[in-house]
Amino acid sequence: MHRKTGRSDALCILLPAAAALLISPLASGQENHARPIRMIVPFSAGASPDVMTRIVADTLSRQLGTPVIVENKAGAGGNIGAEYAARQPGDGHTIFVGSTANLAVNKTLYAQLPYDPERDFRPVSIAWVTRNVLIVPAGAPYRSVQDVIARARTEPGKLTYGSPGPGTAGHLIGELFQTATHTKVTHVPYKGQNQVVTDLLGGHIDFSFETIGSALPNIESGKVRALAITGADRHPKLPDTPTFSEAGVPSVDRLQGWAMFAVPASTPPGVVQRVQSELAKALADEATRAKLTGLGVDLRITTPEQTRQFLKEEVEHWGAVVRSAGIRFD
Repeated sequence: MHRKTGRSDALCILLPAAAALLISPLASGQENHARPIRMIVPFSAGASPDVMTRIVADTLSRQLGTPVIVENKAGAGGNIGAEYAARQPGDGHTIFVGSTANLAVNKTLYAQLPYDPERDFRPVSIAWVTRNVLIVPAGAPYRSVQDVIARARTEPGKLTYGSPGPGTAGHLIGELFQTATHTKVTHVPYKGQNQVVTDLLGGHIDFSFETIGSALPNIESGKVRALAITGADRHPKLPDTPTFSEAGVPSVDRLQGWAMFAVPASTPPGVVQRVQSELAKALADEATRAKLTGLGVDLRITTPEQTRQFLKEEVEHWGAVVRSAGIRFD
């Protein structure tokens, strides 16, 4: 890291100590190595965010020569993990791997959120952007988004779509989809992504909006059919799948998921910058990039200031979506 001159004496003292804890074993002669770095994932083990975080953690651990542990703190739409991470010391040892839901959506969705995404965290960098795909079972009669819309208009409320739970991205995209297409379909909330996929494959629900990472294996195996994908252009993994704009529903294209690295708000700016630098280096690793992009995500590295501005805009954008859908949890 290249240090700038002119920092306060206090920061100059604090930063080397914190950075040393982050990247190095303790002084020679002591029994234990440096405390491990913890990456807090607010979703269950095996879910896409967990899988991708473990890829980064492995690279970061090799890079720093320090253990990097992934801790899963799932529940309440990611609120449990977010609150836990926000309450940790700001010493560079805790990295929160937040998402669209717990850092942007939930601020408006919940009347009493136990943390404030913008006040209680220092954004470090966007990690990756995840496209969302409208998928149907392979045996379904729908070959395009317009087929789904036509059926929904003919029989209002009969079609069903599943999501991992109320207020999740899969739910909100479905609400916006109905508004944009002037249709009525029935939302079926589940207690996790795996249950959604199981029931979709079993034909118990008609469609769902999945992240490309979770949908891709079933698309490639022919178990489901992708009808449209969010984003400004087609995804290289799904070159034959149109964007929602191409499918006639442009307002849905803006609704993409993302992961963001953040640290507790008490973390000094210099340590934030060091964490960002090390994470950027890890994501620049060729093997790491290949593994992550192989899961369908678009890698995105940003500065802390760019990330802060992005979060501000996303809180405002998703807040408008939540208010439009008329959803509010106590």
